[in-house]
Amino acid sequence: MSLSRRILLGLILLLAGFALAIYLVSNWDTGARWLGLERAEITTEAGGEPAPPPPDAIAPSRLLAEEEGTPTPPDPVAEAEAEAIPAPAGDITDRVASLERALIRAEGSAGRADGLLVAFAARRAIERGLPLGYLEPLLVDRFGNNHEAAVAQIIRGSRDPILLKSLVEQYETLGSELRAPPPDAGVGERISRWFGSLITVYDASQPNPRPRARYERALVDLRLGNVDSALAETMRLPGADAAADWVARARSYVATQNALDQVEAAALLAREDYATSR
Repeated sequence: MSLSRRILLGLILLLAGFALAIYLVSNWDTGARWLGLERAEITTEAGGEPAPPPPDAIAPSRLLAEEEGTPTPPDPVAEAEAEAIPAPAGDITDRVASLERALIRAEGSAGRADGLLVAFAARRAIERGLPLGYLEPLLVDRFGNNHEAAVAQIIRGSRDPILLKSLVEQYETLGSELRAPPPDAGVGERISRWFGSLITVYDASQPNPRPRARYERALVDLRLGNVDSALAETMRLPGADAAADWVARARSYVATQNALDQVEAAALLAREDYATSR
């Protein structure tokens, strides 16, 4: 027999052996177990669905959890389906109401900050003797409804500016006139004042009532910016009538400062009123 025929015969026998082995494994359970192979038999119930696995096929950890009564691990699919369920209408309403309240608070904070900026800018312009310009309509818009008198005084003060420096300079020039008796005072009044200036009796807890000491206290208060205190001391000086123009300007300055304080306090304490007024 030639070599080629021997090779062909060997291949045929090899293929026949493979076919026989496959047949035996597929149809002979004993042979499959002998070879270490075992067929998985799947039984179906009525309806064509696969039957549930036998109890011994369930994972031991799951059986142990069910026997001990401990909860099984959560199912991600079930949790996703539960989250996809829309919330009740009451919860949605509460959330919308909470968002509205948060929005109102945010608007109130923004309005309060805006009002403070306008008030501070107005004070800076007044103290520098500059016109309000674009701040004037903003003041009227923000504070005109509830603080009309204060806004009007600020506008008047900006149109006729009075600086603290000018009040101090004018007061220094009026020193001799303020300490002296009025020009129309009689001889008896002048003599009485002269003797009173020689000896003055007063309580140690009270400030010195002499005109010079009173004038110096007023000047110190004025330089410190306490115009209202300086004005009160000036009105007790013997020559207060000679400073009528200064008194009028000082009163206007104090009124403007009080109006600025009122507007700043209103802007600081405001919540939602000014935020929604525009």
